[in-house]
Amino acid sequence: MQPYDVEQSIVEGRQELNQLFDTIVRNALSMDSYEAESFIFSEIMKVGHAAMKVYFASVGTGQEMSEKTCRRRMEVCIQGKLHCVEEITSLSSAN
Repeated sequence: MQPYDVEQSIVEGRQELNQLFDTIVRNALSMDSYEAESFIFSEIMKVGHAAMKVYFASVGTGQEMSEKTCRRRMEVCIQGKLHCVEEITSLSSAN
């Protein structure tokens, strides 16, 4: 998966938001409230998607695991929790 770019995602979100308002202003008289609400909801989902891309670009996707977290998980597994063997194996093969 390609990493998200904060600036590009912000631009995308702003474009989607501007498009939303432009469309509502141009078409307000020709839309009933249900059509307007439905359109606004679908467009807000696009803005939200761009916002989540900004979030993940800023904090990471969770796919990366810090060395400290990895060590802690292995320590817990070594303390007698046998169900963690698969997790240790998958962590070892990822590195």
